[in-house]
Amino acid sequence: MQIVKSKKFKQCRDGSVMNEFLLDEKVTPAFLEYCRQFGEVKLLVNLDPPFYSFKKPPYFTIKGLIDDRSLHVRFGKEQMEPAKEVLQILINEYDPETY
Repeated sequence: MQIVKSKKFKQCRDGSVMNEFLLDEKVTPAFLEYCRQFGEVKLLVNLDPPFYSFKKPPYFTIKGLIDDRSLHVRFGKEQMEPAKEVLQILINEYDPETY
């Protein structure tokens, strides 16, 4: 899985930044199972399409819809640069054949 495009979505009052990332593949339940190894995943499967959130303290929170290619990521102001690297590694290391 790879990030195809990113854009700054919003600067928050607390100094955190929201970015939107477009992936080359859809977010699947298998990807979220992979993410469970690294942080807290919550699913709201009673919505159509299902909604998820993934927290990787202290770096970021990801929110989005299953079967969508976009991620909304909130980075804390103190951890912004290392958090972007952690996110990039997390996404690049995912192998759908393994999950």
